[in-house]
This record gives sequence, structure tokens and C-alpha cells, in this order.
Amino acid sequence: MSYPANDSQQGSSSPPNTGRALHRTHPSHGSSDHRSAAVPNAIASPLGTSDTYWTASGPVATPGSPMRPRFLPLPEMPMSPPTASYEFFAEPPPSSTPAPTAAQPPAAPSDSDDSDIVCWYGSPCAVPLRSPSVKGIRQHLTQFHTADVDMRDGHAGTRCQWWTPRGACGREVRCEVLPTHVAGVHVGCAGCVCARCGWTFARVDALVRHQVVCCP
Repeated sequence: MSYPANDSQQGSSSPPNTGRALHRTHPSHGSSDHRSAAVPNAIASPLGTSDTYWTASGPVATPGSPMRPRFLPLPEMPMSPPTASYEFFAEPPPSSTPAPTAAQPPAAPSDSDDSDIVCWYGSPCAVPLRSPSVKGIRQHLTQFHTADVDMRDGHAGTRCQWWTPRGACGREVRCEVLPTHVAGVHVGCAGCVCARCGWTFARVDALVRHQVVCCP
């Protein structure tokens, strides 16, 4: 038995309801179509953004939009050949310390009155020798050692009473020669001193002979 079609159904353009809802199908995650599907993406770069498509093989730029570099290229620097350093071959800077000079011989006795030499003749003397010269020693013995030697009689003999590390000198000389003996042996040649016994000598050769014979 057939029934006439409903007017409302005849005027409707919608498809008949089959009792099932229509669902939009999506490709599965495991399919190869999904892996090759292009997904638009934007890459940020220092120059801005560029429209690219990410695929399984990597980013692909859209036509007309070349992919911009992510970083600016470094400028080419000119390479200069290495230069040899002569720093290790340079001469050292001059030193402010003066170079050592050769030892100078002791100066000869002078007649100046600016010297200050201790007198070791005879009794204790508190007055220093003002001059190591023969004239200065003569004046000193005449003025301060009248009890030890009479300088008025030049031909009289006397014994030198200059004290040394071994005691009094004891050499017999005339009074007029005594100042010359004291100046040359005990005062005027302070550099000619025997380091072993302390004796002083007027000349270097005399000191050498003394060291060979007496202080070997």
C-alpha cells in the first residue's frame, strides 16, 4: 500500500536522513599522505618571517617567497700573513746601575787639615791626626807627645811607639826620621796591611816579602 509523499518532504532539498550522522574523515596519523601533507608554518629570523611549508624532508619555501637566512653571514676578514716577532732578540734596556770600576790605589797623604785619623803613638792620645803627611805628623808629635819623644834633637835615636795588633812597633829610628816612618808605615799606607798579622808596610813589595817570609 503506497502513501502520497509529504509536501514538506517534497519541497525540501536536504538529503534523506538515513539514520547515521555524516562525519568528516581525517587521514590517520600513520598514513604516508599525512606525513607528506604540507603544513604552513612561519620561521622567525632576524630579517623577519617567511612563509614556508614543512614536509618530511624539511622546510620548503612557497613560490615567490624565497626562504630568508636565519642569521646574517659574517663579513670576510682579510687574512694578513703572520709577522715574525723579534721581541726575544731585542737588546735589554740599559741599567741604571753604574758598571763596576777598577780599584783605585790609596791616595797619597796631603797637607790638608780635613782628615781625622786616630793617633796610636805612645800614651793614649785623644787628639786625632789632622794630616797624615810627614809635616802634619811632626807637628802632632812635637805638640802632643813631648813625654814620648824629644823632637828637638833630630839626631837622637828613639824607638817607634806606634801601637799595632802585636804591640808597639819598637823600630829604632832617629827622631828626625820618625815622622817619615810613622807616615809611611803606620799611617800613609793604610792599604798595605797584612791580613794575617795586622802589620802595615809602606810599599806593596814589602808586604809581599813579609807574607812570604813571616806569614806564609
